[in-house]
Amino acid sequence: KTAFTYDVAAVGALADKDDVDFYKVSSAKNGLATVKLVSNSSDDFTVTVFADDGTTQLTSFVASSTNTTSTQFGVAEGFVYYIKVSAGSQVSGVNYTLTFNVTEYKYSEKEDNSTESAANDIAINATSGESEEYFGSITAGDVDFFKFQGKNSSYFFIDFKNTDTSNASLNLEVYAVVGTETREIAATDVTASAKAVSTANVGVKNATYFIKVTGADSSQTGAYTVKVTLKSTTKALETEYNNTEDFCNTMSLTGAKANSILMIGSTSYQDDVDIYKLDVTTSDKKYVIALNVDTTEDKDNPDARINKDGNFTVSLKDGDAKTATSTAPAEFEITEPGTYYFTVKKGITYTEGLYYFTLKSVEDYKKETKITDFQSFINAIKALDWGAFWNENSFGQLIDIIRGSGVIKELLRLSFGTIITWITGSAS
Repeated sequence: KTAFTYDVAAVGALADKDDVDFYKVSSAKNGLATVKLVSNSSDDFTVTVFADDGTTQLTSFVASSTNTTSTQFGVAEGFVYYIKVSAGSQVSGVNYTLTFNVTEYKYSEKEDNSTESAANDIAINATSGESEEYFGSITAGDVDFFKFQGKNSSYFFIDFKNTDTSNASLNLEVYAVVGTETREIAATDVTASAKAVSTANVGVKNATYFIKVTGADSSQTGAYTVKVTLKSTTKALETEYNNTEDFCNTMSLTGAKANSILMIGSTSYQDDVDIYKLDVTTSDKKYVIALNVDTTEDKDNPDARINKDGNFTVSLKDGDAKTATSTAPAEFEITEPGTYYFTVKKGITYTEGLYYFTLKSVEDYKKETKITDFQSFINAIKALDWGAFWNENSFGQLIDIIRGSGVIKELLRLSFGTIITWITGSAS
């Protein structure tokens, strides 16, 4: 392996089609590198770049008279890289020059970062809540991983851009660690026509989150930037991962007033599912829970950046049975104590954005009790010795029955005729 310096050309030659030349270079900068091979021959050369382990391929291209330069790939100051030059076609005694150039970026990916364990750290400024723009590049079949630290009572969004010279179709996905596995919580993509995009706002906790960047297919190559913004909030914000009942978020009615927000959430990728649990402990209230959308868009405001087409579906589950499914905006009445699960998904089409649950109204509620609920009460009254009603014992028994029934308030709401009908047994 011949050592040479970045930005300085190395001169080489392939003796024949089976000849291979290796070069070793150490980067003096952090940034995005390119390798350039120029020859006065019409023959082709295959140029492959490896990471410092000598085996992990970072990029490869066929150098010809019309294509002399590799795609960009991330390098780190002080790291060693290896370049292999081999024949792309019939070659005999052909000279070439080889250069290794680095465009310096203070914040850029450092290859090899193709696994979660090798993910590059993205530092977030504690005051502004923003990271710097991190530059990266995707070569054919490449995968880049980054990671950042979330914090409780906060949400993030990610700005993802093609660089000015790139028209690649690239995918960005965000993962949370759930137990021993990673689960997707957000996604977006850039293309030649949509060169700058942002994820939806996504609530997080004090945990590590991974960003994965890939080509839309194995042929895509191009440079990109990633910037993470992490904002604190006092709002009740969805915390990912919450795609199953075991990991659901909890909404609380404690202290909630009419029109107050119970939870803000987002459909942050195509197959996102958000599940919320609501415990209702009172039996004398009627709650109207609404799922709302808006037309406001402001990515710095967790109350806004709402999906404009309102394209969400929501279902309410009581126990083991789904009781309602609706397209947002939607409302649900709850009049019974119990545990309820709300499940929110994308609608017919997908547009990332926010939604929010509100307690639309709460009011006193008395359930109409059916006749069959009074049956034991009626039977006990009919069993009394009415001929001796003024007997002290019978009167005392009647008082005990009324006190123990728990239904005296309901009886007071009924007409005298209805009560007499029940007692005489003519009501069914």
